[in-house]
Parts: sequence; C-alpha cells; structure tokens
Amino acid sequence: MGGGFTVYRKSYIDGNGWDGSWSKTNEATEIRSGVAAASAREERFDLFGLNSVNQVQHATALPGGGWQPFNNIGGTMQGTVAAASWGTGRVDLVARGAASNTLWHRVLNGSTWTNWRDLGTGFLSGPAVSTWGPDRLDVFAKGHEHQLLHRWWNGQTWSEWQDLGVVNTDDNLAVVSRKPGNIELFGRGRDNRLYRRTYTADSNELDNGGVTDPS
Repeated sequence: MGGGFTVYRKSYIDGNGWDGSWSKTNEATEIRSGVAAASAREERFDLFGLNSVNQVQHATALPGGGWQPFNNIGGTMQGTVAAASWGTGRVDLVARGAASNTLWHRVLNGSTWTNWRDLGTGFLSGPAVSTWGPDRLDVFAKGHEHQLLHRWWNGQTWSEWQDLGVVNTDDNLAVVSRKPGNIELFGRGRDNRLYRRTYTADSNELDNGGVTDPS
C-alpha cells in the first residue's frame, strides 16, 4: 500500500522474474488496512481490504479489463482480512469482527456471495488461511490465551478448533501450501526471528520446521 492509501501491485512471471516497477491497482477507494489477494481462475485477481470505517472492500481484475472499482461487500472488521481460492470461481474470505473479535467467513461462488458465517469468538489476531486443493480450507488465528488455533473445512463440515499451543508472537501469521497434504506456517517471534512450522496431512500434529517454536 502506497501513499494516499492506494494499493499497488507487482507481478512475478516464471522465467521472466519480477516486473520492473510497482503499478497502481485502483485509486477510487482508500484502503486503510493490509490487503489480501486470491485468484479464482487464470488471469483473474480478487483483492480485499478495509476502508476508513473498517468496511470490507472487494475489487477484481479481469483479463484485458484492468481493475474494477472497489465495492463494499458488507461487514465491519479489524486488522487484515485473509483470502484463498480452491476452485474455479470460488474465493473464501475470513476476517475478524471489529467489535466482538469473532472470526467471520463468507464465500464468493462465481458472482454470488454467501452470508457471513460465525467461526468462533475470542481471537487476538486476524486470520491466516490456505488451501491445498478442492474442498479444503485451513484457518489459523491466535486465541485469547495466545494459543495458536486451527480449524479446517473438508468439503462437508467444519472441524472443531484445534489448540496447537502458545505462540510467542504479536504479529499475524502467514500460511501457504506447496502441495496436497502440506501446510507451512510462518511467524515473527518477539526476538525478531522468523519461525516456521509444517503440517502434514497424515499426522494430527504440527511438526517443527527450521528454528524451534518460540513459545
């Protein structure tokens, strides 16, 4: 996010590297939060952020059409929203409510949004989300005792929240999946070191990776 609360974009193309400079996405709406991005199909981008009164904003870039204006999709949130896509035309959006510290989830299917769904309350951080394939969504956030909590969607039902232990960081986490059955979690510890944990689908626990957990 640059001066004037405008969101900028830079692209990496395999074989060509990074673009030479940052480009503006849309100047019509000021975004006052961090941003989240997802791609629901080839050459489409969905961008999310909060405006000056913490309402969720959504903008789309389509092939040859440039960035569409940000529009208000409802919900008053705090921090940074999180987004992921596990299927063509589908985007899952998770955000923390501004008043209640509740995590809220809604889905974009094609051009239609579902209503916001309550995923639980009492969270100290915004969410991080990832997907390793169709019908799978993993959500992470810090609970009220600074414990890392994990909940997932398997295509039919939501799991209960799984307590992964205390995490010694004040920042939001970052999460990504590099292959089916894998989740990589990253966070900055209070010692300013970067920490990583790895989840493997055939195990019920997170395995430490890289530096040990800073708890």
